[in-house]
Amino acid sequence: MMTTASSTKRDYSLVGESTRRAIETGLASAEWYHTDV
Repeated sequence: MMTTASSTKRDYSLVGESTRRAIETGLASAEWYHTDV
């Protein structure tokens, strides 16, 4: 059976695998997005 994005459980914890990937890709800091005011 193939796993699809819709059937994969997302990990929204602060210590999970998604957190590690977010830190590695630079998405865990507030520096990746800001508006010019």
